[in-house]
Amino acid sequence: MDATLRNQEINAVFAAPWAYPGLPTRLATSCCLGFEERHHLVWSSWTIFNGGQQVYARRIEWPRMMGTDSQTGEFSRTFASESMIDRALADALIAEAMAAASLEPPTDADACAIDGAEKSLRFWHEGAPKSLNWQSSPGGSALDAWFARAAEFLDKRLPESSAQAYYNIRLDEMPSKAGSDPRQP
Repeated sequence: MDATLRNQEINAVFAAPWAYPGLPTRLATSCCLGFEERHHLVWSSWTIFNGGQQVYARRIEWPRMMGTDSQTGEFSRTFASESMIDRALADALIAEAMAAASLEPPTDADACAIDGAEKSLRFWHEGAPKSLNWQSSPGGSALDAWFARAAEFLDKRLPESSAQAYYNIRLDEMPSKAGSDPRQP
């Protein structure tokens, strides 16, 4: 599989977190909040789903430098996990995200996207997404601070990160230079 085809497959996985193979299928309309970071070593996304009486958090990761699978010869794959979380805490995360992004709650007609790069935030209301993409700022912004808190909050409620276990490093300790590989001494 060439790199372009692999990237198309990976982008499709991240674009539809509700349909991740091996995890319970969720309705696209049950998405409440999604946020993503495309780090040069690991792409990670977190999604909060409204499951009626329950709320679920799902994390999808792609360790980009993993290489090929020694058993199948296929390029690196994604990993995902899901856990039930408290509704009040999920509602607070969503409200904090909207405040940090200076967004009004999405309406049925909202469907916009703003070009950006390494981080993204998406809200859904009855299936209509509202998106914001941005570069991290050197001094940090309210949105960057919220992103770090929210990722840490959800990671504490999900099984250990497979990508972090692979690299044997926490994501916040990963080098920021493209092309660096923490597996190399």
